[in-house]
Amino acid sequence: MREYNSYVYASYAALKNARENPDFQLQALLSAHQNTEKLVDELKSLFNGIKRYYQRLAGQQDINILLREHLDQYKEKLFDQIYYPLKTIDSVPRFKGEILRILNAWSMDREVMDRIVGQGIRRRLFSSEEQGREESYAMLNAVINTYENIEELIAGVDAKHNEYVNASIDRIRYIVNADRSARGNLVDLLKNAGREDILNEMRGKFLLSRHSFLDSQSLYRRIKGERREGEKAKPLERRVESPAAVDGFLTELRRQYSDAKIDRYILSIMGERGELYSEEASIRSPEDFILFLLGTLRGGERRAPFSVEFFQGNVERNDCSLPRLCFREKGRKRADRGEGEGEGEGNAGGAV
Repeated sequence: MREYNSYVYASYAALKNARENPDFQLQALLSAHQNTEKLVDELKSLFNGIKRYYQRLAGQQDINILLREHLDQYKEKLFDQIYYPLKTIDSVPRFKGEILRILNAWSMDREVMDRIVGQGIRRRLFSSEEQGREESYAMLNAVINTYENIEELIAGVDAKHNEYVNASIDRIRYIVNADRSARGNLVDLLKNAGREDILNEMRGKFLLSRHSFLDSQSLYRRIKGERREGEKAKPLERRVESPAAVDGFLTELRRQYSDAKIDRYILSIMGERGELYSEEASIRSPEDFILFLLGTLRGGERRAPFSVEFFQGNVERNDCSLPRLCFREKGRKRADRGEGEGEGEGNAGGAV
């Protein structure tokens, strides 16, 4: 039995303890990085284990062996002990958010990163400050990226599990239906008992009688649409947006798209100039659209590395309606854009 959830909790516990004991921040980062690598390796091993069961199906002709592999081996040794706990014990979603919050805060805090590099040099893990900073950021980003995309890895395991279960059931059905023994012949006879020639042959050899029954399809009759005259059309009901539902939606977005991920996207599309207007934005995918909109919220926060200035109206970019605005990297001077371009009163309420 693989302890997937222990890797997640060990990373969380190490990072949380280091927040209270700064002298162990390097050790916490190393522990989180090692446990995260082990978690990914174990999930890949689980995926390959299911894949091996799936590959053995094609060459198996004995139904007893198929049932034994599916019920005794796969279900008891792999599904019940590994896959089921992975899907029911909630340590991954429970601790994922806190792990990302701690690491994103470290990545934005130069004092913390300097402390980690200094601890590594004293322990002779890093030969120089430059090497230490490079390796520290590499470990930190590797853990962040893994937990931001962990659902995709688990979804791949889910898909392979469903694929194996469906293929195993189909294989068992095929072998049962293809059985040419007395049982298989009896199944064929019963399936074709509605044919008159087969029924006549059976009457001369068996004492059989015909029975009928009702099922969910017996009383089915297609309904013909009729046009009714004189009825007034009912007005459409206007949906009232719930503030709680909107807040819940934004909270869920914040969990999937961290502040660091939003900052990286907005700063990358600014380029060297350090600012970007809506008219210049290139929206290539739904994720770009979501990150752009989240950047409008993030730009109003004090700790954000950029600011946002809103103007009147909207801008159409790649079939997306964007609020007219300007992202500007903090500490950069405003660039000249020509008379009248991008002007307007601040307006954060542009329709999206």
